Amino acid sequence: MNKVNTYDEKIISLYVGEKKTMKEVATLCGIAVGKVYNRLKANGVQTRSIGDYPTSQKVIETARRTGLARKGRKQTEETKKAERSKIQGRNWAQKEKIRWIYFSLYARTSTCIE
Repeated sequence: MNKVNTYDEKIISLYVGEKKTMKEVATLCGIAVGKVYNRLKANGVQTRSIGDYPTSQKVIETARRTGLARKGRKQTEETKKAERSKIQGRNWAQKEKIRWIYFSLYARTSTCIE
């Protein structure tokens, strides 16, 4: 482990002590986020994952509104059938494209010997 200098101490104190994100630390120090990450790793500081941060109120509200908007809605058989046909149509088009490529490459190269 390297000797910690004052620059690294500032980064570590902001990240660990004040529980700032790497982006906030980078903004306060005037450096890139990658530099903050590298300095923390070089000093043996374990970084936090996204799950360690609390969910923002904006995300909670959006999820609630989306859930309430779709609540109780069911797809009709027509809608289900239309969705299935779209998917099958795409697969059919892809198969046709592959057949065309195969035919264009190999049908021209083969020669008929009589």
